[in-house]
Amino acid sequence: ATLLRNLTTCWVVLTLPHKIVFFVCITMLGHLSKIYRQATIDSFILRDCLAGMSARLLVWNAAFVKLVDESLPSGVAGISKSRLHERLSSVLKYRGTELGEGEVKQLVECCYRAVARCHAE
Repeated sequence: ATLLRNLTTCWVVLTLPHKIVFFVCITMLGHLSKIYRQATIDSFILRDCLAGMSARLLVWNAAFVKLVDESLPSGVAGISKSRLHERLSSVLKYRGTELGEGEVKQLVECCYRAVARCHAE
C-alpha cells in the first residue's frame, strides 16, 4: 500500500497525467487534435515573421513621411506641433462635443512633449 501511494504521489508530482492528456489531445482525436495542436503549439516561420515586420515598417514609414513637415537643424525630419494639432483635430472632430478645443490643445501638448522627451533620450 505504501509503495502504491508513493508511486501515485510521484505520478502526480511529475505531472505525468497532464502530459499524457496533452499528448492524447494533440495526437489521437482526429480533426479535433489538429485544432488543439494549432491552438497550443505556436509555429514560428521566419519568412512569415519577416514579411509581416517589413510590411509594418513600410506602413509606419509611409505614415511618417506623409506627416513630416519640418526639418531640424541636424537634418532630421520631424513633425511640428502645429501639424500634430491639425491631424489630431481632424481625427477628433468626429467625436462631437466630447473634446473641446482647449482639451485638444492640452492633448497635443502632452503628446508632443512625450514624443520630444523620448526622442531626446
